Amino acid sequence: LVAVVVTKSLRRLVRSMHRLRALDFRKKDYRKYHSRIKEINTLQESFSSLRASIRAFSKFVPTTVVKNIVGNKAKARQLHVEKKVVTVLFSDIQGFTSISEALNKEDLLRLLTTYLTYMSRTVESYHGVIGE
Repeated sequence: LVAVVVTKSLRRLVRSMHRLRALDFRKKDYRKYHSRIKEINTLQESFSSLRASIRAFSKFVPTTVVKNIVGNKAKARQLHVEKKVVTVLFSDIQGFTSISEALNKEDLLRLLTTYLTYMSRTVESYHGVIGE
């Protein structure tokens, strides 16, 4: 019976860890599951804290960088300098001031979100990193 409880809890935690590695935060927090075993609860609470920290970190650092760190890529965890040829993309929305003055806040937010979503997907499809 104890083995079944431990195995079930650990399998659930492993699934959550795989989602975390992919930066998939869609599922609810892991803390909702309570085990009768104190050590399992401690492990779940620690994982929830780690998950919350990585989620907060991923809001300020490009997704590809966070995935490399979480994916345990050694190069991502070390300070290194590398000479590279890069392409820089600057983007502007023609007539943005007029557009922003003509739209209400919600429509402007929807427009910018749509625009930035398409731009981000394009850059990331070429393994690009968005800095600002």
